[in-house]
Amino acid sequence: MSRSSFAPLVRHSVVGSLLFLAGFVCVAGDRFPVTQAQQSPPAQTPPASAETPQPPSIQVGLVPGIQLEGELQAEQKHSFTVQLEANQYVRIEVEQQGIDVIVRLFDPAGKQVQEMDSPNGTKGPEYLRHVTVEAGTYRVEVAGLEKGAKPGKYTIRLGEVRPPQPDDAAVIHYDQLANRVKILLGVERFQEVLPIAEQLVTAAAEAY
Repeated sequence: MSRSSFAPLVRHSVVGSLLFLAGFVCVAGDRFPVTQAQQSPPAQTPPASAETPQPPSIQVGLVPGIQLEGELQAEQKHSFTVQLEANQYVRIEVEQQGIDVIVRLFDPAGKQVQEMDSPNGTKGPEYLRHVTVEAGTYRVEVAGLEKGAKPGKYTIRLGEVRPPQPDDAAVIHYDQLANRVKILLGVERFQEVLPIAEQLVTAAAEAY
């Protein structure tokens, strides 16, 4: 689907566009191919008790062409590593299968540099995109989002690693705005949503 086909959508009202665009982020990556190769699921950690902090999960490396499967308990976290060079575009693809997850990316120094949680509930894809600043081992974290939620499965793959292209910055900016809108709606800070919604419409037109 071409980017120009989205032009009529961004001419809708700000509110109408916001509702569409916030949902669109979870399907925007469908234009990329998905490899079906699979590998054993990442190691699991037992559910944390109220008194004992949950230990960190064992980190598993992500490589192109390999799709991993895992199962998460509520508020549990799985970590994965990926080796990246400086100034590289990376796309991480996570498919939710019965549990709502948030995907975070941490740089080699351990600083969070990106996160994604699309408004698609417990099913559907999460696409995390980022352009690296430095080379090294990056960590991808997949975490259960809702306290007390039922366990669910997911798959994760390294969708793409390549040199950045001119339009990548616009797509990543759109992702960040859409994610911010979802967070604000979740905590009912509605007055802060409208200005970002206006930016979101503009960002969508530039990105898609």
